[in-house]
Amino acid sequence: MGKNYDGAIYDGRFQDYDADLGFWREQAQRFGDPILELAFGTGRVGLALAREGYSIFGLELRETMLKRARKRVEEENLDINLVQGDMRGFNLGKKFPLIILPFNSLAHLLSYEDLGKMLQSVAAHLAPRGRFVFDYLNPSLKILSRDPEDWYPSAEYTDDQGQKVVVKEKTCYDSASQINRVTLHYSCDDGQEFEDDILMRMYYPQELKALLDCSGWEIEDRLGDFSGSKFSSESPKQIVFCFPR
Repeated sequence: MGKNYDGAIYDGRFQDYDADLGFWREQAQRFGDPILELAFGTGRVGLALAREGYSIFGLELRETMLKRARKRVEEENLDINLVQGDMRGFNLGKKFPLIILPFNSLAHLLSYEDLGKMLQSVAAHLAPRGRFVFDYLNPSLKILSRDPEDWYPSAEYTDDQGQKVVVKEKTCYDSASQINRVTLHYSCDDGQEFEDDILMRMYYPQELKALLDCSGWEIEDRLGDFSGSKFSSESPKQIVFCFPR
């Protein structure tokens, strides 16, 4: 497991990101609970929904993420059931009117086989008339075509020990596999430096639409951003509402 998936480092990079929370609150209000969040992480989205009274189930593969999430759930006494598991194959013995996969986590499914297994598991857990909603980036050719040796600013944060951490990134895209290798370089106040990679599978809009269709899913709606704009070629996001046929 790379350092990028360490709960503390993950929290540092994304501690101030909240652009999607209003959208997920709207979906919770629309579809009701209990809500299953896949790739729960340290709980940025799920905790926000639980604070508003929704019953949340969180599925997360990595223990270091779950450890931080559990601590927050206990401290705030929230209605969240956390389960360690893989979104490519899980059985919770429960149906949900809403299953969500936020924050580009679809990119961690590196193959069609991985995607298919996830969709099968989700279908088995959706209640009648339930919806699976995920947000995923609209691949940017400008970013994917960057020189793989060029570094770009990524984030700055203060870690749990009070140190300032500066993060920069570079990308190396393999068009054959459609996998983008993102290398993150961390520089800390105490002089410590380290690098780590994240692999992200790029799913293009028509490709993703076809994959859902071939897997037996109906797309109800596609949005292009969290304000509700319809998806277009200029959209930063692919936000998909779907259900199994």
